[in-house]
Amino acid sequence: MRCVFASLLGGLKSLAKVRACDNRIGMRESWPHAPPHYFTPHGTCIITAATLHRAPLFGSGAKLDLLRDTTFELARNYALTLQAWAFFSNHYHLVVSFENTAKAHRDLVRHLHRELAIRLNRIDDTPGRRVMYEFWDTR
Repeated sequence: MRCVFASLLGGLKSLAKVRACDNRIGMRESWPHAPPHYFTPHGTCIITAATLHRAPLFGSGAKLDLLRDTTFELARNYALTLQAWAFFSNHYHLVVSFENTAKAHRDLVRHLHRELAIRLNRIDDTPGRRVMYEFWDTR
């Protein structure tokens, strides 16, 4: 059985190409490990970020609440629309609409990661610890 994949959000040329695949295991096109981060105002972006060394730093309900609440707070402050989200103990996924702002998504992510480090390190009494590793985005 054959299927066709196209980027749902458009934007990056490498993602906008239509790809053909089949349902056999292992049939994948190679993807770059860390693609460049592009920003076009008034778009929608999928952002994924992980903790340093994938450590489960948000492993309790209270810490997951911190991750969620900090993300929602900054999205409000940046006038962004969060269309979807998923928070886990060692990473998160966001679908963010930048329709109402000209700010770059990297500004949001840097601010979010800084706030998460400050707040989580205060709870864990580990000042200066690096919390988040890096982020990936798809337009």
